[in-house]
Amino acid sequence: MKLKSLIATTAFGLSISAQAAIVDYSQDFENISDLGADGWYYAANVYSSDYSQYWYGYNGVAPTGGPAFSDIAALDDHGVPGGNALNVYSDYNNGNQGDGTSANIVSIVYQEQTIGASDVGKTFQFSYDVYQPEEYGAVRDANAFIKVLNPATGWSTTAEVSQDSRVGQTWTSKSLSLEITAGMEGQLIQFGADNHSNDYSNSGIYYDNINASAVPVPAAAWLMGSALLGLAGLKRRK
Repeated sequence: MKLKSLIATTAFGLSISAQAAIVDYSQDFENISDLGADGWYYAANVYSSDYSQYWYGYNGVAPTGGPAFSDIAALDDHGVPGGNALNVYSDYNNGNQGDGTSANIVSIVYQEQTIGASDVGKTFQFSYDVYQPEEYGAVRDANAFIKVLNPATGWSTTAEVSQDSRVGQTWTSKSLSLEITAGMEGQLIQFGADNHSNDYSNSGIYYDNINASAVPVPAAAWLMGSALLGLAGLKRRK
């Protein structure tokens, strides 16, 4: 089901400028202790039990630890070999958890940047490793995503790609990509992870080795595109 305004948020002080450009981001969570200081934010959207009604939303700087949204997990403490990873989970502080309404709480943890003129024509790539910890039990719905929002139209969604993060107890490498088109200049691009929960249902997923960047389309692809356009024009003339 396509949800209304899955990520309803603000730019948190990011200036929207034609001179801005997407900056490469890379993080393995080994040498940081504060997700907010590293540029992570949270947002939540709350819906009725059948998603037919949007109730409210809220957002802020991502916490590091506690019962809401996000933490830096020391994997050895959870029986998973390795160092640290980003743990993304629901807002268990939300008053609609377990209040009898079966409200659906969509919790989101993400990075955000502004698309500049120099990014147009590039492909935004987001790669990561993902793991579903057994100790948290089955997760209803969890995804990684790239999303473009337009501040000029109330942060409506211009483009979005996502994929399921429920991979089981094996570290799995995944990636997403999104073409940046001319109409996206000055808009916000977000990448991160979301989950759906209600009545304190399980939601925790680990993410590690995150990389994100806007990369030029290979010259060969441009040449192929031009050749195909030329053939189409020749066919029309005939």
